[in-house]
Amino acid sequence: MAFKAASFLICVIIALAAPAAGAIEYSLLGPPGGSFKSIEYCRDGILLAGGFNGRLYVSTHYGEFWKDITPASLTRGMTVEQITFHPTTDTVYFVFRDLRRGLLIRTSVDQLRSGVFTPDILMPELPIRSLALSEEDPPRIFVGTNERLHYSFNGGRSWKSAEMQLPNTEIESLAIDPNDPDLLYAGSWQRPFKTRDFGRTWIPVHSGMAPDSDVFTLFFDTGDRLWAGTCGHAYRRDSESVSWVKKRIGLKGKRIHCLAHAGRNSHGDVLAGTENGLHLFRDAADAWMQIIPEVVVHDITKDEHGLLYIATEGSGVMRYRFDPPETESMNSGLDASSPGAMTGSLESVLWTGLVYQHAHNGLWRYFNRSWSRVPLDCNGINIRSLISTDRYLFAATSNGVFRMALDPVYHLETDDRRWFLKGKTIKTMYLEHDGVTLLVGGFDGIYQVNTETGHEVLYYGTSEINVNCIWKCPVTGLLMAGAEGALFRLEPGQAKWERAALPAEVARISRITGTRDGAQIYLATSSGVMASYDNGCRFTQATGNLPDGSCLDICLRENTPFQNKSRAEDIGEPFADGSRSGGDGEKNGQKNGAGRIEGQVFVLLGDHSVYWRALSEFSWEILVTLPFDSWSIHAPPGATHVCVGTPANGIVALPFETHDASAPVDAIR
Repeated sequence: MAFKAASFLICVIIALAAPAAGAIEYSLLGPPGGSFKSIEYCRDGILLAGGFNGRLYVSTHYGEFWKDITPASLTRGMTVEQITFHPTTDTVYFVFRDLRRGLLIRTSVDQLRSGVFTPDILMPELPIRSLALSEEDPPRIFVGTNERLHYSFNGGRSWKSAEMQLPNTEIESLAIDPNDPDLLYAGSWQRPFKTRDFGRTWIPVHSGMAPDSDVFTLFFDTGDRLWAGTCGHAYRRDSESVSWVKKRIGLKGKRIHCLAHAGRNSHGDVLAGTENGLHLFRDAADAWMQIIPEVVVHDITKDEHGLLYIATEGSGVMRYRFDPPETESMNSGLDASSPGAMTGSLESVLWTGLVYQHAHNGLWRYFNRSWSRVPLDCNGINIRSLISTDRYLFAATSNGVFRMALDPVYHLETDDRRWFLKGKTIKTMYLEHDGVTLLVGGFDGIYQVNTETGHEVLYYGTSEINVNCIWKCPVTGLLMAGAEGALFRLEPGQAKWERAALPAEVARISRITGTRDGAQIYLATSSGVMASYDNGCRFTQATGNLPDGSCLDICLRENTPFQNKSRAEDIGEPFADGSRSGGDGEKNGQKNGAGRIEGQVFVLLGDHSVYWRALSEFSWEILVTLPFDSWSIHAPPGATHVCVGTPANGIVALPFETHDASAPVDAIR
């Protein structure tokens, strides 16, 4: 079976109105793929895919390229639970939901083709979990929520609610009997039921099924036999039978997320998407065959040519053809991946590590406007931190530290690779100025690793510290480590770590950064941004227009120490007692002749807003507030952009270029 990895530029430009920052454009870069809950083929090449991140995509060319058409009214955090095409009326129905709310919307296929998506909202607010439509015009619409059935017989203009709640909560699935439109089946989180009177009475139909079976999907095959996909097995119930029969021979995945027609010669052939790949049930053999392994499959659809399109968790959208058997990645234009750590720059090579992507976890690079996955000898790893130099790329992973030599011309990957501290989960790194010595931290303290000799030594007094982040001042040698609820510091020449005092209690310190001389040091904490202007001796809560709340990440971009030196000037922020301390502009080498300071610090807050300020300034300015979750920020040196990593929308590239009217253009550049 061939697997073709797509490596395309994924770039969708969206305009945002950012308070105090004007309109800013940002680019969703990828890497390609991501996690998708639903997929549906309509007609004439029109294919729809809905993500766990709430994004909705359309392809008008059988999945070759995708466009983001997420409705502006969609609430952050919702999942595109279900997409259903109704061919009689040439319309598409969408179910969006989160833990407490839901949304049922409808639009025409022609609107989707044109790219103009004006949704018709049929049912807002209810926590919708399932949808079923009859074939007539207008269709009977059945909606299952956490507690009961809702239905409309006039195309959604008015709704009725079932008189009786389902005996078990959460209607996970619905199916209309093809020979009796008044007979409706509903699968709950424990067992299936049926009703002939639209929920006035519910009759259990779980004979032969294991107790407490969460019925994710119900499906009638072309022989009018009812199938059920549950949390443990696949079941079939013949039309004349009152009992379910377990179909498990050859099935390698227990959780059955979806069932669909296989479209093969026998009417009994059925497809099942599981937590361990895609399976085909052959009626003649009464057994399953795994046709795509090691991928979490959530939904399946099929076009008029018999090609299958598969929504996966972590691997984006796949296409499968039976003859010859072939699987392709169809992710050009999808930007729903989950990049964690970042290093490098869009101007040269940008590196990132994907997490929550199952088989696609690991190292990816962006070069010449396209993404490629870098194969490692430990597939499936999670990369927690990345550092790149002209010679090497270092990665802190869930299985030790990985070092890869880079090509001296293009700075791309080579086959010169080494592993250190294998078997240990490493969360953070700091590279010494020699370019060889790494300080690495994790669940059992801080190690010093010589990546040339392989020598490893544990720092005394750190074996009991769960280290989240490390930073060392290149000038003073001060070493700092952030942990759960505490900040530790080690002065040069000292053997004992000291616990640093903080202005507020913190549950977590996620990042430490600072200027080269240590005159300014910043902490990203669960209680906001904290700063020191006296080489880490004392910290204060950062203010200056910065809103309250947690800080997810922080990064600092600073010129080289000898660039654009000018007059000395104190730039420190006041402490609570009114004293000032901090950065001598001439000492830092940060000011230019026009009075402009090149260095900036960027923070990513818990509300997904990005703020920045010049290292010489007191007040923060907002750059953008993103409409989706984010978790990391990276400001490449000398670049005109800032990168934000997200758990479900790829890397976001924010353009950033400051201007000072008093400075000549050459001085700014």
